[in-house]
Amino acid sequence: MPIFKLSPEEHCTFEVERFGHIVVSGHSKAMVAIMPAHRRSRKTLIEVAAAGILVLSWIYFALVPNERKLGTVAVPYAKKFLDMVSPQTHIQTLDLSHLTRHVGSDQFTYARRTIKTKYYAGGRPSLTRVNETLFGAPHMLDKANLTTVAIDSPDILELEVPNSPKKLYETRTPNTKWLAMFDDDTFVPSLPYLVQHFKKLYNPENERMVAAMSDNIGQIHAFGLLPFGGGGIFVSVPLAKRLTEEKLHQMDINGDPSGYFESGRRLLTIHHWKSWFSVNVPMVANVSKACGDECVLQRWQFDDDTVLSNGYSINEYPGGIEREGVELGKVEKTWDGELWRYVHKIGPLREPVKEGVKRSLLLVEANVVEGVGVRQVYVERAKLVEGHSVGIDRVVELLWLF
Repeated sequence: MPIFKLSPEEHCTFEVERFGHIVVSGHSKAMVAIMPAHRRSRKTLIEVAAAGILVLSWIYFALVPNERKLGTVAVPYAKKFLDMVSPQTHIQTLDLSHLTRHVGSDQFTYARRTIKTKYYAGGRPSLTRVNETLFGAPHMLDKANLTTVAIDSPDILELEVPNSPKKLYETRTPNTKWLAMFDDDTFVPSLPYLVQHFKKLYNPENERMVAAMSDNIGQIHAFGLLPFGGGGIFVSVPLAKRLTEEKLHQMDINGDPSGYFESGRRLLTIHHWKSWFSVNVPMVANVSKACGDECVLQRWQFDDDTVLSNGYSINEYPGGIEREGVELGKVEKTWDGELWRYVHKIGPLREPVKEGVKRSLLLVEANVVEGVGVRQVYVERAKLVEGHSVGIDRVVELLWLF
């Protein structure tokens, strides 16, 4: 059988019906050098050449997935193929005119991310690590031209949120004795035996939670003595009712309350929010319409030294969280007063970081996008120096899907 070779010398062999073997180069700039055997007809040579062109086309698109090489206008099937090869980002044309009321500078940087919620059974830690960045490279936008903006958007980000006892409590029936939460990879070998076990050992009329700690001492060391959801968490109806009722957080603080809201702690009630300090708490909680009550003020740390306190702020640490010695396990005392006066209730506490260590984008909008999700807008204003703006505003938009 004849051999058809491509230069340079690196090559691999493909089986081709009727023509025996074709040896094909391993990279995209190869040239076909067809060496037919004697006694081949002209028609056969034409067919071989066509096969070689098809192989080269495959190599080009497989190894050089760059739409720009096709020119300014890509043929539809090629563009579809390239979208399949590079799914990391997607070009979207958006109307961002709603940002006009939040931006003061003529130009501003803009980044966005779409978020999908994954629910799990278990407690909510004060900080959850996520092994990727929150958003990609920001775009520079003009405030005067926001109606049709082409944005390169990253893939959808999936964040874990614990199931809410309130949501389970609202689905109870008059016959419900226990509310149970499991992980999606938990198996119950015998449901009748489990029911009998609970009837024998536990009174559902009492306020009781039945759960298990981890079998792994390392997990306990890392996360503490808390119920792990994998083995199941069972809450009696009376306890679930109490958990859904308000518990007081007095919050007798003046000044900047950021440290309290950025602590990652579950705040069942928030006091003084429009008297001693000013925070639009209903706007903070609006994201619960997409991800549930448990995700409000939940805190995630991302690979780019960025921390999201959901519904309140996005904090960036340009010098690095660890390198700057920022202890995220302690509450930053950003409000007025001496630290020792608050340790008994809010501790452990730490002093506020020095200027320049942290850059903060604060929530300015959280609205429901009908049929889609909740849109949050976070903004860092340009600095004011002697009454004049220095620099430009920064905007990050998060869309939490229903």
